[in-house]
This record gives sequence, structure tokens and C-alpha cells, in this order.
Amino acid sequence: MKSTSLPLVFLVVLLAVSLPGSTADPVGTCPAVDGAIPVYLPDSVSCEVFYECSNGLATGNICPPNPSGVGNLHWNKSINVCDYPENAKCSL
Repeated sequence: MKSTSLPLVFLVVLLAVSLPGSTADPVGTCPAVDGAIPVYLPDSVSCEVFYECSNGLATGNICPPNPSGVGNLHWNKSINVCDYPENAKCSL
């Protein structure tokens, strides 16, 4: 009996990597141990993506759609929130 699970796993991984909004790498590194204040990092290629650190690992997140209807909000690294692009002033 031939197993079909390996090709299915490959397809799922391929789709996850190629989805719009896929990210490159965070700018900076996460601390090995969590502190009292959460650590967030911007993405190296997309203003719409940010990372939340937890125990040394960075988990990618995408900002929600812009309420004005154009694209998504941008990560504002000054105040650690998704914000309007004109406020976030992201320049990659």
C-alpha cells in the first residue's frame, strides 16, 4: 500500500510558504527568557508583518485590514501596535 501522507504534507508546507503576506525574517532577535514586558519585532520585508517573542521564538503575525479599505495596517514599532501607515512611518 502506497502512502500519500508525505506528498500531502509537502503540499501544505508549500502553500504556507507561498501565501500572500509570507514573511522573511524579524529585524532583531528574541530574548531567550520572557520578561515582564512583551517583545515585538518588525519584519524585514513587509510593513504589515510583526513578530511576537515567546521564550526565544518569534511568531509572525499580520496586521488586520486597514479600515479605510486600502491594504492592511502597518506595524508601528514605536508603540508596538498595528497602526495607520501614515502613523507607523514604516520605511523598508
